[in-house]
Formats: sequence, structure tokens, C-alpha cells
Amino acid sequence: MISIRRLCKAFSVTHGKVEALKSLDLEVAEGEFFVIVGASGSGKTTLLRCVAGLESPDNGEIRIAGRPVFSDTPPTWIPPQERNFGMVFQSYAVWPHLTVFDNVALPLREGAQKIPRSQVNERVRQALRMVQLDEQSDRSATLLSGGQQQRVALARAIAVNPRVLLMDEPFAALDAQTREFMQAELLKIWTQAKKTVLFITHQINEAVYLADRVVVMTRRPGRIREIVDVAPVRKAEGWDRFDRTEEVMDQESFVHLRTHIWRMLRGEQQTDDPKTLETTGGMT
Repeated sequence: MISIRRLCKAFSVTHGKVEALKSLDLEVAEGEFFVIVGASGSGKTTLLRCVAGLESPDNGEIRIAGRPVFSDTPPTWIPPQERNFGMVFQSYAVWPHLTVFDNVALPLREGAQKIPRSQVNERVRQALRMVQLDEQSDRSATLLSGGQQQRVALARAIAVNPRVLLMDEPFAALDAQTREFMQAELLKIWTQAKKTVLFITHQINEAVYLADRVVVMTRRPGRIREIVDVAPVRKAEGWDRFDRTEEVMDQESFVHLRTHIWRMLRGEQQTDDPKTLETTGGMT
């Protein structure tokens, strides 16, 4: 579904250039929940923004569903609105003057993702049902809790019926209890919609809980250090039989994967970085 080859991206700074990504190769399968973790400055968000078309890479190639959306040879650039993705940011990104319904409906009524007006109501209702906000559709979005506002943003991303969902630390601003609830809800939604998900997080617990695979990135310039295959462990250990998130996270197999990823990230953390590793999965 998402194919990345030889991707390079550098940013100009006062004394030259900083390489954010260097010769990065990555394959994300259709319908896969793919999570990226890495130390601060490893290029996680830059990678996501390159896939979205919000940043222009310097070299390499990006394909979505087999279609080149960026390439240096031959030169190719497809604008973001033509890449068929939905995006959820860390901020809630709701329009404060609109109701929940109108927040979700706006991209369906205006712009490149506009659909026939006769289809808007059902598309919005379906998306709101998936995030369990159908009974809140007439409320002002600003009257909702943080978790509910992020569900509005998720519903808006789903409503445009994208091939890919891009999620940049969408639960980072939520309290721990709401965050765990949203993780479980997101897995339910993903199971229903079966979209391909590319998800960025600093939280190791979150990465292991959500992912089919977790990619661990090196510190700058960002490359892939290792890809951890979680799905076979989840299936073999029967994580899906548990109703509560914390029950999954208490499993020995979960702790083993979490510890393995944490040790890699600890090794990548720069000793002169004033920002310590944001999450150790509950370890110190």
C-alpha cells in the first residue's frame, strides 16, 4: 500500500543542513496497522509529512497503492489533496464555530474531497457511529471533552473514505485514562474499517498495543534500525481475548516486546538531548 524507496530529506539551518531522513526504505502492507517510534529528532513526523505531501523530499520515491506520489526519477509530485489519505494530528483540530456533524461534513461539502450533497448525511452519520458520537452530532465541538474532540477529528478523517490513515501522535494531549480508552476504540474502528494506518508515537506501550508491526528509527539522520513484528505474537498469545487494555499490557509476551523496543530507543537517545526519552512503557 505504501512503498518508500531511498527517501532523503534535509533542512537548511544557519550553519548548513540537517539530515532528517537518509536513504530510508519502507513497505507498509494494505490494511496494516504500522507504528513508527524513535527518539526525538529521528525524523518520524518528517517521514509522515513526506507521505502526506506536506513536505517535499529531496530524493527517493513514495508510492501509495502503486501510484507514484513523489519521485526524483522521473520527477513526480502529486499534491496532498490527490493522495487519498485522512490525517489526524496531535491537536484536536476541530472548528470551534461548527457542530460535531458539520465538523465531519465540511471536507465532504468543500474542496477536493467533495461528494454529492445527497451522500453527505449518510457518510457523516456512518463515521460518527464508528466513533460513538452519533448522539452528539448537534453539539458544538468545543463543548466536548478532549477525547471526544479527537474522535471528531478521527471521524472526519474516516468520512472521506481514504485508502490510508496518517496519525501523528493523536493521543499525546490526552490524560492516561482517556488515552487508553482511545487506543482500544481505535483498534475497534480499524477492525471495522480495515484502513491502512501509519501511526507515529513516543509511547512504547501504545506502539506495541496497536501495531501489526513497529518500526524503530535511528537518531538523526533517520533510518530504520529494526522492524518488530507484533501481529504473530498477538495471535499466538491470544491478546484479543482480553477486554481491558491493561490486561494485555501485563502479559509476559507484551512486556518482552516493550522491553526490547525500549532498549533500542535508549541506545538511540542522544546523551546531550535535553529531552529525555518520553516513554519507557512504564519503566524507569
